[in-house]
Amino acid sequence: MATSLLDDLKGLMTPELLSTAGRSLGASETSVATGLGAAFPTILAGLAGKAGNAQAIRPFYDLINSPANDGSVLRDPRLAVAATPESPLGGAAGNLLSGLFGSQLSSVGDVLGRSAGLRPGSGGSLLKMAAPLVLGMLGNRLRSGGLDATGLSDLLMRERDQFTRALPAGMGSIPGLKDSVTVPSVSTSGTPRWLWPALAALALVAVLWGLSRNRRPAPAEEMVGAVGDTLATTTSFGDVADVTWEWVKLTTPVEQVDVDAPDRYTVRFGTDGRVALKADCNRGAGSYSVSGDRQLALKPIALTRAACPPGSLSDRFVKEVGRATSYFIRDGDLYLELPIDSGTLRFRRQG
Repeated sequence: MATSLLDDLKGLMTPELLSTAGRSLGASETSVATGLGAAFPTILAGLAGKAGNAQAIRPFYDLINSPANDGSVLRDPRLAVAATPESPLGGAAGNLLSGLFGSQLSSVGDVLGRSAGLRPGSGGSLLKMAAPLVLGMLGNRLRSGGLDATGLSDLLMRERDQFTRALPAGMGSIPGLKDSVTVPSVSTSGTPRWLWPALAALALVAVLWGLSRNRRPAPAEEMVGAVGDTLATTTSFGDVADVTWEWVKLTTPVEQVDVDAPDRYTVRFGTDGRVALKADCNRGAGSYSVSGDRQLALKPIALTRAACPPGSLSDRFVKEVGRATSYFIRDGDLYLELPIDSGTLRFRRQG
């Protein structure tokens, strides 16, 4: 099964690329990873906004198929950092960005830079690094699949929702990009009458299920095994933020994983809405939000792609943390709950 464009692009964020880009921007590798992880869906969302119009997508198809986009950047992603406007690849990347965002390009860069915690002006530079990688990946998809302009449109439309969900906060406020990622409204004129009562009944069931779940005495691991005594009374996110938490255990209905080296798997939620992960030999960063009743939502986490030793839990750790939907503190430990009682991650404060 083919992987998504975003997953393939994240795979290009090698330690060498992040290090080179970090030196060029005067930024940390974590910030660069976060920024690229936001730049990729921003560019792809812009392209997806052109995909419904054969005339609009054609110039971008020709750009992706141009000789300047020879795929060398996929073999050495650091070429994206070295690409200048005068070089064939850098020129193609510049044409891609200006064609997509026009006069809004500076605003897109500003939003991107803020989302990654970069200094002013760095967001635009990061976009220029991301664009050659997007061109290279799309070119590879077109060549390997024998796709024409219609095939490119179909590819972008299939993954359009993924691009939109991965956009950094504030990007939707930019007029040009907002227009390009708006999902068309769905007409209900042809909806059968019998469907509306059925939908109402389903909604009522969902509400009742949610209320019954919230009436449980504690959101602990009732379905996956007891872990302690009573739920601590202090469960505000202020007790969670700005603390480095070590992963010690994963408990699910079918397995229990005890982490041998908790200090190699850590998570830290900042008060600025950013989250940083250490996943064995990899580092990750992203954003999160919290709401009432200890609800937690994490956006896709940008992760380096170093090859960790056999037996590493790096990928599993990042995957499970990204799935967390709520949190609580018990006996000083942090617990992240997974959806629909599918498991709980337990963390302790790093000493």
